[in-house]
Amino acid sequence: MLLVWGPFQPYPPIGWVDPQLYINWFLTPAENYLYRGTDYHGARLAVVVPGAILYRLLEPLSAQVAFVGLFYLTAVTAIYRIAGETLSTPSLRLAITAILAGNPLFVAAFARGYVDGPAIALGLLATALIFTGFRGDRRSAFVAAGASAFAAIAAHPFGGGIAGATAAVLILSAPARLPRLVAFAAGAIAMAAALSIGGYALGLPLTFMLSVASDIAMSFQRDGQAFLTPLSSWAPSTPRLVVPPLVAVLIAIGWSTRSRDRPTTTLLLSALVPLALFCATALLSSFVIQHAFYASYIQIALVPAAVFAMSAAERLAPGSRRAIAGFVVAMGAAVMLVGLAIPQSVRTDPFALTVIWLLLGLGLVAIAGLLLAARPVPALTLATCLLGLAGTANGDTASVMKLPGGADFRSQHQLLADLHAVLIQSGVERSNYTVWFGRQDFTPRPTRAANSTWTLSFQNQPYQFNGLDSLAGSLGWSKVWFGPALPQITAETYRLAALLTQARRPLVALCANPSVCEDGLRNLRDIGVAVEINRRLTLSGGKSPDVAVVLAEVLVPSNDSPPMTVILAALREGLLGGPAAGAVTRGELTVARVLTVTCTQTAAPRCDVAYLLSTGEQASTVILFRRQGALWRMVSQ
Repeated sequence: MLLVWGPFQPYPPIGWVDPQLYINWFLTPAENYLYRGTDYHGARLAVVVPGAILYRLLEPLSAQVAFVGLFYLTAVTAIYRIAGETLSTPSLRLAITAILAGNPLFVAAFARGYVDGPAIALGLLATALIFTGFRGDRRSAFVAAGASAFAAIAAHPFGGGIAGATAAVLILSAPARLPRLVAFAAGAIAMAAALSIGGYALGLPLTFMLSVASDIAMSFQRDGQAFLTPLSSWAPSTPRLVVPPLVAVLIAIGWSTRSRDRPTTTLLLSALVPLALFCATALLSSFVIQHAFYASYIQIALVPAAVFAMSAAERLAPGSRRAIAGFVVAMGAAVMLVGLAIPQSVRTDPFALTVIWLLLGLGLVAIAGLLLAARPVPALTLATCLLGLAGTANGDTASVMKLPGGADFRSQHQLLADLHAVLIQSGVERSNYTVWFGRQDFTPRPTRAANSTWTLSFQNQPYQFNGLDSLAGSLGWSKVWFGPALPQITAETYRLAALLTQARRPLVALCANPSVCEDGLRNLRDIGVAVEINRRLTLSGGKSPDVAVVLAEVLVPSNDSPPMTVILAALREGLLGGPAAGAVTRGELTVARVLTVTCTQTAAPRCDVAYLLSTGEQASTVILFRRQGALWRMVSQ
């Protein structure tokens, strides 16, 4: 209910390509492997297999909501199970589950449809199963915990690695380590086998799971430095930075009245270990805290820390448990409701952000004072309020919210569904297609609705991605593209065109309007690529911009019949027709008119161009060509 009817949009943000690359694997896993090979998105079978199953059973809009809801409910169940192992009062279990699962930071990790949500859910489930295993020494629970931990790692090596390491430490910290470790390892092996079989059912080889190893290695090799921006550019609007200190505060609250039984010790370790791993990684690279989808993994530490703190309240006031639960939930919910009502403009207003940070800072100081005064229950209540404030006032959390006058992610996902329906109907979806799109004309101007684009900085250069980038991402992005600058023939487009063979290859052209697509296909013909148009249509975007789609087939002539005739004809037409509209500049002189264009189609084609200068003098130049694959390209002028 919170995901579907709440303030969140359970679809990938417009312009964020990464979630779309997973959707591409949901839709065409076998074709991706057959035509485009593997990549780290496809290697994450713990995400790909359930996603592909849901997208086969349901239409894309329902499938995406089901995908998000599946892992969100798994995480909520895990929170309640962790709380149930140490909190004896049902009202306290429900209270801490509601506070954690309802926080915007937690919900956003699932709503955006990326891999952090599944990894968090599976990691928390592994922790909950270990608690279950300790109670009554249930070996089957350790097997299930190993399976869940391996699935978390297969979903994302960083978040899953934190959860897996935490699970291993919990087992090693208790008696009877060896048989429990064996059961845990058996579960991991069983999950690897299950995912391999699941991938095989989708058309992937049984050994496809081995690509996870290279995925993990690549994750450790990349530090994300190229995507970092100065702290001052993003930290002020990111109150979620207070969450790691809050985790430490919650641990301190629980520590103040801790008992020394096994569940409490396990709970303490399950919060300390992921917090230490997260903070150590953040110290090595601020990438972990700058980007929300990495920063969300602090939830793996936050959940047991909050339960640990609630257990302190339960021990201190056994007769007031329901009152404590109600008060904590009421205060936290009140802060979140007020925070969710904050206009988006406030989240970027310097004065408002200063006030928010002052409140967070003063709150942390007040919690320290309450702990020194041995008052953990008020400290817990205040920590809950700070968590709610950080979640609702956080800038990047708003990127998945329904904002007044903001972009509608559902309309964008409907466009994706309509596009793929057309491709399936036309037989293109299952083929070795290529994609050419004109992203530069698709961003709404001069004004844009909030959340209608996604900004990503690379080497301190910001780039804005839009809805057309999202659609191209669901088709495979750079692994299938002819380039993103349609109708222009860029050097990359020319290089890719030169690699075409005589076999017909489907081309999907995506544009802001049909005329742009037509210009692009005309430009392809001008460089010698044969283009046969099969279908033209325009997809209605609803609350998103419409998309013009052209389905065509492209090929190049054989190498022994170079397509110079059409190239030279286009050159003549451009030179002889162009200056008629006005004078052009060449160096420091002005060309008033092109007089003649004489071309020779020999082994080394050339064109001699005579033109009239503005001074009245005649001059000439030579244009040379060279072969690039089966095409010819102008190399000097």
